[in-house]
Amino acid sequence: MGQIKNQKPPIGEMPNIAGSMASAAKMWQIDLSEVRRAKAGGCRAFRNGGRVYKNDLVPWLVANPRKPGDVEESDWKTRKIRAQVEKLELDVAMSRDKVVAKSEILDEWGKLITDLFDILDKSLDRATYNIVSKELRRRLGDRS
Repeated sequence: MGQIKNQKPPIGEMPNIAGSMASAAKMWQIDLSEVRRAKAGGCRAFRNGGRVYKNDLVPWLVANPRKPGDVEESDWKTRKIRAQVEKLELDVAMSRDKVVAKSEILDEWGKLITDLFDILDKSLDRATYNIVSKELRRRLGDRS
């Protein structure tokens, strides 16, 4: 006969199915972040609702060890918070005119370069202007 529903397995025998990721981590003494990583990685241990299948989870974890550069979920949250703080600090600095937006700098440089070409066009003969403007465009990255 099989086990009666809700009956615990005999002492020393580990169940092969857990009802949730948290219970799987606790029952099989696996870090919860590893269980989450397996689910995010497409492990078949999560094929049936919230249940976790040990016979699929353990081989997946062995075959897919955490790499030195991998980041845990809590690290992602920390990075996200840091990025949000940096953005807020940048917004404050911009509002106090301590930082200028890149678009404003590009607009200003564009105007200055246009003015420079106008001055050169008025000051130089056509042949010299063509040589100088070609060299300036090359140095500025304009291939036209």
